[in-house]
Amino acid sequence: MYIVGNLQSLAKCASKSGRELWSNMKLVLERNNHCLDYFPAVCEKHKTLHKIRSPEDFVKFAPEGGCALRCTLMLDCGHQCPKRCHGHIQYVHSIVRCKEKVKDVCSNGHKQLRECYSTVKCTQQMK
Repeated sequence: MYIVGNLQSLAKCASKSGRELWSNMKLVLERNNHCLDYFPAVCEKHKTLHKIRSPEDFVKFAPEGGCALRCTLMLDCGHQCPKRCHGHIQYVHSIVRCKEKVKDVCSNGHKQLRECYSTVKCTQQMK
C-alpha cells in the first residue's frame, strides 16, 4: 500500500481521532524506515527502478508506461518496435506504423525506398 501525501499535515488534521491515527501511522512508518520522498516505479519487463518525485518524472522515466529503454520486441513485419518500452502491453504492436525504410519495386518496375507500413507508389514519370 502506498500513501501519497504529506504525513506532517495528516498528523495535524482537524479531528482528534484523525490526528491520533495519522500520528501513530507516521511514528510506525518512520520507525521502520518506510517513508520515502519518491514513488518507486519498477519496469516489469526490464526491472529498472525509477524514483518518481514529480509528475514530470513519469514522462521522463516512463514515457510509454514501461521505462525509457527501447522496446526489444518485434513487429509483425519483422522489424524491431521503434517505441520506448511499454511494459507488457502487446496490443501496441498492432497499431504501430513501422517507418523502417525498405526497398521495393512499383508496378512499373521502378526501384523505390518506402516506409515499411506504406504501400509502394510510383513517383517516376513514365515516358
